Amino acid sequence: MSAGGKGYRDAADLDLPATPHALRHSMATGMVANGAVITSVKENLGHRQLSSTQVYTHAHLAQLQRDSARLGD
Repeated sequence: MSAGGKGYRDAADLDLPATPHALRHSMATGMVANGAVITSVKENLGHRQLSSTQVYTHAHLAQLQRDSARLGD
């Protein structure tokens, strides 16, 4: 991450790496989690193949499964 980007990360008090890839992944996962149509996510990310975008639906489903398991405890 650039020095300028690190300043933003520090200002936001993020303890996780805020790389461009991580931010992009978070944005796409958030879109899916909030009901965005997968083709809209695909277009926002600039993917040519829908299969490249489908990883975000799998990430969201995995999070739902973890949340559900926690509620069952």
